[in-house]
Amino acid sequence: MMRGPTPDDDAVYRQLHAAIVDQRLPAGSRLTETALAELLSASRRHVDKALWRLVQEKLVRMRRNAGAWVAAPSLQEAREIYGLRLVVEEAAARQACTAWRPEGLRTLKANLAAEEAAQRRGDLREAVRLSGEFHVLLARVAGNTELARVVEQLVARTSLVTQLHANPDGLGCWHSQHHGLVEAIAQRQADRAAALMRAHLLELEEALRVRPPASRHHELERALKRPLPPPA
Repeated sequence: MMRGPTPDDDAVYRQLHAAIVDQRLPAGSRLTETALAELLSASRRHVDKALWRLVQEKLVRMRRNAGAWVAAPSLQEAREIYGLRLVVEEAAARQACTAWRPEGLRTLKANLAAEEAAQRRGDLREAVRLSGEFHVLLARVAGNTELARVVEQLVARTSLVTQLHANPDGLGCWHSQHHGLVEAIAQRQADRAAALMRAHLLELEEALRVRPPASRHHELERALKRPLPPPA
């Protein structure tokens, strides 16, 4: 049987990135190049390049001759991630108030509706993913490409932090705070939007209860069975 085209390292990167951010590959999961290459019908060279790209984004840890695994941020790292998010996302909230366009607000509201639906059906993982996506979308509404790129990377790392604490009761609070942010942005209230963003992130940081992941190993085939996401 003939196989389809071999994915390049960017396609492998996108597949692994999505699996990590979607929490299909939990923090601490061991990543074996040979297994990844076989599962993704890719060369080990492409897998290696994708893994090192994820290392640069601090989503994967790797040591030569010691293997690779999904990063498991410590409590100190988690605090530092939220500290940096405070700086860049307050700026994003302010800029969004002057830069937003109708299609941007529609995108934010569609995200809120999807997050609310995930909560109603009890899909905690999807609700958390959409909550992170909201922050990325808001940064894009701000119209600053570099700022949005930084927020996206920080949110991806936060998805690992989220796995290491249990706070299911906070979801409703996250959702209501997002609604307030959209209202402030729509009314171009920059000070209010920045204050809401700061309070929101500080509350999330305060709720951190980091604990070791349940397992350092994960079934790669199950985690990577979804199709490749489209190129960004």
